[in-house]
Amino acid sequence: MFRIGCCADVSRIEELMKAGFDYIELNLAQVTLMSESEFEGCRRRVEQSGLKAEAFNCMLAGKDLIVGPNRNLACMEQRLAQAFRRARLLGGKILVLGSGAARRIPAGYAVEQGREEFTAFLQLVNLLAGEYGVKIAVEPLNRRETNLITSVSEAYGLVQKACLTHVHLLADLYHMALEQENFSVLETVGGALVHTHIANPDGRYYPSRKDRYDYRPFFRALQKNGYRGRVSLEGICREPENWLAETAESLLCLKEIIKEG
Repeated sequence: MFRIGCCADVSRIEELMKAGFDYIELNLAQVTLMSESEFEGCRRRVEQSGLKAEAFNCMLAGKDLIVGPNRNLACMEQRLAQAFRRARLLGGKILVLGSGAARRIPAGYAVEQGREEFTAFLQLVNLLAGEYGVKIAVEPLNRRETNLITSVSEAYGLVQKACLTHVHLLADLYHMALEQENFSVLETVGGALVHTHIANPDGRYYPSRKDRYDYRPFFRALQKNGYRGRVSLEGICREPENWLAETAESLLCLKEIIKEG
């Protein structure tokens, strides 16, 4: 059965619990930058809410380059180890590797070299994932956000070639729609798919039952894949002051779609 969560700040966790979400997806870069006292406060809040932080997005800040002449994995390793440890303490199971700016291949840089450097980073996080008992989900992004891995099919090929035990695949409806990638590709990636994101391609708003956009083909493709994992809302509100109402409406929207089958 699908589990529905929401990408949000930890300050929203009680509201998400009240609305009926299954988990919260936190920003890993933000969690990493917390002081020890701030992190302990975050940890207590998660524990007291009853809602686990099962997934984390935004693994890297934009300045943490993993591709190009200015990359420095050695400087990152200790910080990543702390990030993974903290994520696990908060209940993390899936760590999303999106971070489009961090992986962008610089102009004039050899594309194949960029791919090799990205794979080297995957090898690093694969080791850390094994140590801390989490899975890495590589997220294809649209071409406005990065120039490396802009489709599920490209990400799947890279993940298969790397053949790393703890490195898997994410599918985001928003990015797939912007790249006009057919959802049928999800039927071909099998168990490599371990996480998903969703938002309305028109404006990246939270899905709503009032939307003209048809989300059902995405879920049908997931069902044909055999995927029954997490689906995280990763979008924005039309009216920020009505955040809770909009996320609750989005949860109902997705539950209705899933129930229709």
